[in-house]
Amino acid sequence: MLGRCYDGSINDFGIYGEVNRPIRNITFKDSAVICRDATWNNNRIASLAVIIELAEGSIDRVTFDNIEIFRDDGRAMACVIFTEEIGDMETVPINNFTADNIIFKNITYNAAMKSKFSAANETNTVNVTVENAKFRNFSSDKNSRLMFESDEFANVTYK
Repeated sequence: MLGRCYDGSINDFGIYGEVNRPIRNITFKDSAVICRDATWNNNRIASLAVIIELAEGSIDRVTFDNIEIFRDDGRAMACVIFTEEIGDMETVPINNFTADNIIFKNITYNAAMKSKFSAANETNTVNVTVENAKFRNFSSDKNSRLMFESDEFANVTYK
């Protein structure tokens, strides 16, 4: 599969927005992103993402495997429970949400910003594993601070 997103308006692979029921066992595999230049809100978009904005369900076992991102003008990877206000719209606080077993594996990428993992608050659960990710000449097992940012509530394992 080939993702080609341009003109600043498109996301690539992942789960975005409203989660109204449990989502389980999703795999994005053997793919490439040529160019993603959407940067209108880098806290809620990325080339490979699980972004929760309204939540009543849960997410479990989402895998991104063997994907190359040639150019991302924002974030390459994200798993974020999104709670920011957007313009005049108020956001509904998300509590007691679980995003578990989110795996980014064998990802090679070039991105302008660090990838982001956020649970937003202590009532939510975000469990992410990053395995064999390569950012330019850096690898995830030794350079996690150079490549990623996470809040104090997200549980992230780097291999």
